Formats: sequence, C-alpha cells, structure tokens
Amino acid sequence: MPKEDYFWKISYNSDSLYICHLNLPKKSAAPIIEVMDIAKKTVCRTTNELPGIKEILDRVTFDKNRAFLPCFTADDNYGIAMLDTYSIKVIKILHVTGAIYRIIGIKDDILIYIDNPARTGDKGMSLYFYDLREEKEVKTINIAQFLEANQ
Repeated sequence: MPKEDYFWKISYNSDSLYICHLNLPKKSAAPIIEVMDIAKKTVCRTTNELPGIKEILDRVTFDKNRAFLPCFTADDNYGIAMLDTYSIKVIKILHVTGAIYRIIGIKDDILIYIDNPARTGDKGMSLYFYDLREEKEVKTINIAQFLEANQ
C-alpha cells in the first residue's frame, strides 16, 4: 500500500502503541491497525481483518479492558467498533445516529463523542452520549445552541 494513501492516528494502552491507518481524502485503502510494543520497539500485531469496518475515522479509545474505534461501516453507516484489546478483533459494531468524528472520552459506561464539523454545516457540532450497557444513545447536545442558551 503506498504511503500517500493514508496517515496515522496513535493511541497508547498497556505499554503498547495502537497505530490506526486513516485514509486521506478521496482514498480508499483497507483499514489497518498495528500494535507496537514500546519496550521492544517492534510491531507485534497487525490486522487488516476488521469485519464490518469500511474505514477508520480516528484513533482507538480505551476504557478498562475495552477498545472503541470510530468507523464508517461496511453498510455505509457511522458506528463505533468495540475491539478486543489483545487480538484487535472486532467484537461488535455499535450503531450511532450522529456522523461520529472523534470519541471525547468514557465515564461510567457513557461514551461521549462529537460529530464531524465538516458535515454539520450551519447546525453546528453536537455532543452525543452513548450508553455502552444499553448500546444506545441517551442524549444529544447541540454545542452552539447550548452555549447560546447559557450566556
């Protein structure tokens, strides 16, 4: 795969770097995740077998023994892939209502993400609150409207 088709987003967990290959605009390289052992300075695991994922959208976010990856799914929807942290295998893909752009964080099984600012247009970006236990979004806050209402 030519290097000009993608760039990297890197996450850290348990003495390993998780390197996600993200496509450059108008490129469609297969999604790849590599895991580098920091102590050995070598790539110890690589996978391009990510069933259900058409494109990786941002870096991996970790919570406890779980890994979450914003993605564009094989059925042309946005989603959050839940991964096994060791094998990098897709456990399941959680469907979302927003055009997920980046995971902000996870607190008490509530994953918070923002939508893509390039796709929101005049309506502005929103925060989405996703309950990982119930596997559904429980709240959405339009950031611009929230700020205007609280001035």
